[in-house]
Amino acid sequence: MASPHAAIQRQWQALPLVTQAPRGDSDSGSDSAFHVGLDALQALRSAEAASLSSGVRVLGVWGPRHTGKRLFLRTLLNASAAAFDDDEASSADTLLWLWVPVDGVHDCVVLSGGSAREGESERGRRARLALLLLLASALVFCDDGELGARALATLDWLPDVARVLRVRGNQDEASVASDFKTHAPKFVWLVQNFKVKWLATGDGATLSPLEYLEKSLEDEPGFSDAVTARNASRLYFNSYFPVRECVALSRPLESAAAVAGPATDRDALRGPFVASVDQFYAAYLSPKSNSALPVKQLLGAALRADQLAAVLETYVAALNAGSLPTIAQAASALQQRSVADGFDAATRLYDDALAAVAAALDGSREPLSSSDVHVAHYRGAQRARIRINELSASLPEPLRRAALFRESLSAWEARASSSLAARVQQNEELSRAASVDRLARLLPPTPADKASALASLSRDAFPDGLTSLLAQYKVDLQEALAQYAAQASGPLVHHVLAQTLLESVHATTTQCGAVVLAQFRAHVASLAAEHDVLEQACDAAQTQASASAATAAEQKRAYEIRVEAATKALSDLRARLRGELNADKAALARLADELHMMLEAHARPESELSAATQSILTKERTFHEEERSLLTQQRDLMDRVAQLERAIALQTTAHVQRKLALETALARQTSDARTAHAEFARQFKAQTKRDAGALKLALATKRAAAEREMADVARESDEVRAKLALLSSPAHRAASSSKRNRDFFAAMALSLPAVPVLPPVSEELEEQSGDASKRAARAASFLDVSTSSATLGPNTATRVAARSDTELCKQS
Repeated sequence: MASPHAAIQRQWQALPLVTQAPRGDSDSGSDSAFHVGLDALQALRSAEAASLSSGVRVLGVWGPRHTGKRLFLRTLLNASAAAFDDDEASSADTLLWLWVPVDGVHDCVVLSGGSAREGESERGRRARLALLLLLASALVFCDDGELGARALATLDWLPDVARVLRVRGNQDEASVASDFKTHAPKFVWLVQNFKVKWLATGDGATLSPLEYLEKSLEDEPGFSDAVTARNASRLYFNSYFPVRECVALSRPLESAAAVAGPATDRDALRGPFVASVDQFYAAYLSPKSNSALPVKQLLGAALRADQLAAVLETYVAALNAGSLPTIAQAASALQQRSVADGFDAATRLYDDALAAVAAALDGSREPLSSSDVHVAHYRGAQRARIRINELSASLPEPLRRAALFRESLSAWEARASSSLAARVQQNEELSRAASVDRLARLLPPTPADKASALASLSRDAFPDGLTSLLAQYKVDLQEALAQYAAQASGPLVHHVLAQTLLESVHATTTQCGAVVLAQFRAHVASLAAEHDVLEQACDAAQTQASASAATAAEQKRAYEIRVEAATKALSDLRARLRGELNADKAALARLADELHMMLEAHARPESELSAATQSILTKERTFHEEERSLLTQQRDLMDRVAQLERAIALQTTAHVQRKLALETALARQTSDARTAHAEFARQFKAQTKRDAGALKLALATKRAAAEREMADVARESDEVRAKLALLSSPAHRAASSSKRNRDFFAAMALSLPAVPVLPPVSEELEEQSGDASKRAARAASFLDVSTSSATLGPNTATRVAARSDTELCKQS
């Protein structure tokens, strides 16, 4: 029966992420190299994945062979059966697979790696282990069966963790073992074919799967090699993975003896199994839930999907170089790439701000104003500076002070300056070309072309023609300048106009003046020639009059009349010529004044144009200074904001670092305490075992000695009883008493009579003697078992016998 969650699950596809292939070079230290799949990199660097700024979540799936990994993946990811048709041996060159949704939108990915296959190199197995531990934010370890000795035996890869990766450079395995727990992924132990009875306790309570896992990770008693190995695996596991979880899955098929292959459809699986897998999907991979799958972090910073691809490339490059993948090295490479990406983003912002200016300059022949180019530059530089300040605030202090950041900043500033200079030069060239072309179209023809037409005029019409020519040229020039001022644009408008007026118009005006002056001189020369002719005629007339003085009076009178008339006519002619000459001089003077006034008038517009140009430049300079002041103030404010944000970030970082340091110290103290407790327990158990053995040996030794001493006491007691029995007989008592009396009196040198034989002792005396022997035996039996056999030897029997004899003497 299918799960009700099956319809809401997305379909996922597998892409080869890391493959192993033979090397092509012979200088490398290994015969194979690792490669990153291009399709997988493209999926990680896609626009949809890069747009997810919250970070990527990475779920790693791993485990021993034949533990249902592929069935779990297909059921979890709703993958097609074609992805699992091939046997694992056909994809032996693929170390890791990347699973992504088919629709392309994803904030989490799945990494799957099988166990070490037959014939796989140790290098490939270690590379797979290192990449899974370094890339996954949660690692799912697939297992089949109860968490016991068999399950702990599958953790034989734990001692290799400190051998396949490094947290920092120049680390030994002991440092890695103590530091890796702060960077380790969340460990999810997935137990398939789980039975509910495993959760039951002896007191009738029921454990949760996590409590069941924690209970199985407790040290078991014993000192055998197998128990020691399992406790060592528990110690490694508890040290490396402080964050862990246990997920229980029931059997996939109804029949417990049936085996479910990876191509088994969801409809053929048991409902509880599919429901458990869908519940796992909802908790870890569903985008609509508060995911139990954490975001992948690198030294405390969340990674995006494109950054995860960059970190993977760094790790693979380290493996191909023959070194171990290092977390600090990957973080440094990621920060360097972040610096490059940040400056690239700043460059794109600057180029986008100048895009309109560039399009206007490249797509048309009309220039822009100088302020438009500079304003676009300042806006682009301001946006880029904001991006650079954000990048600087996000980088750690050592990297901000590093040469890479300073060189990148200098290169960006040089590029921005060169781009501004190129655009300004391009705009000036367009402005110069447009202004020259416009002036060439608007300026009137030079007066030198029309000045040659004045040569055909008479002397009397020459002044009027010259005045008309200059007035018309003045009007045409004023109209051309007005049109130029209305149409021209660009930074070199006034410069090109001044240059054209000074070079072209002034030169043609000077040339025209030279032509007019030559014509005027020709008219003056003709007038002087006529004056000379008249003077010569007058002189000839005077000469002829003086030669004919001898004639008659009539002739004289007639001649005088003619002379008077000629003189009068000459005077009139002279007066008329002098008047014309004065009129011509006045006209020439007036023309000279008008020419001078025209030159002054021409000089006045130039001065006014220069003054206007200076005023415009002053206003632009003032505007630029004010704009620069505003930009400086804005930059100062942005720097202040960046400093405040940097201070807040530093304080936050310091707080987080202190918190991490306290947590690390607490975890280290807890680990040290656990290690010390385990070591103390082991030593205590060993010492207890040794002491128990020694005590048992001492007890056995003392027990044997006590038994020997008891045997000696019993033997001596029997001897005492035998002697007491002998002494208790009547004949022996009488003989002994007679002998002692004789000896006593002999010692006293007294002669004694013969001692008569005493009658037999009464029964009362025998009973008293028997009681004395019993008391001696009872005293011997009360002796301490720890007393040595020497203290209970023959001397004790002798003392007992002597005491009995003394009592007998007293009785006798």
